[in-house]
Amino acid sequence: MPKWISVEEAAAKYGINKEVIWLWADMKRFPMSYEKGITTVDEESLIGLRIKMENKRKICRTIFVDNTR
Repeated sequence: MPKWISVEEAAAKYGINKEVIWLWADMKRFPMSYEKGITTVDEESLIGLRIKMENKRKICRTIFVDNTR
């Protein structure tokens, strides 16, 4: 069952710019919901996406940065 947190809470808790969270949500990278005028996102999906992005960044860094030395 999803754990819903507001975009503002997610930004503060995970150090992600809230505009980036909005962009990812608009791109349908994870579920979002609107209740009582507050936009919320599924916290587990956000964490999963963040981990994927960090792993891709590490791979790119390994390929492009480490190979230039």
